[in-house]
Amino acid sequence: MAESSGEFSLEMKGQAQESIDSGIRVISYWEGTATGFGAVFGTLTVDLSFDDVAATSGTCRWVVVAFLPDGGRDAGTAEGTWTQHAGRNAWSMNLTGTSASGQKMRSEGAIDLVNRSWTGKMYDVS
Repeated sequence: MAESSGEFSLEMKGQAQESIDSGIRVISYWEGTATGFGAVFGTLTVDLSFDDVAATSGTCRWVVVAFLPDGGRDAGTAEGTWTQHAGRNAWSMNLTGTSASGQKMRSEGAIDLVNRSWTGKMYDVS
């Protein structure tokens, strides 16, 4: 496995749901810090199908803005998957994306829905 390029720790600040043709879109708002990126603010979107609203895995999208330690900014998008931990309100998260500065990254982490936290590690993608 590749060596981690850093860690992140986020807290959920709110959530909204909206109706979509095939089900419900869950949008959660996160903020915290990430190694090399400073303060980060992002939105995680998960679509749940009416046909399988109790699914234990699916796809997700992440959009983030970072306020860098040097006073600059960066932003990025990522797509990936979530998988529920059996019998718990917790998800494993795997995302891959690109920042506006051109950095390609993937992240592995876990969301604890009860404690409203998301922590994990980041990895550079060649």
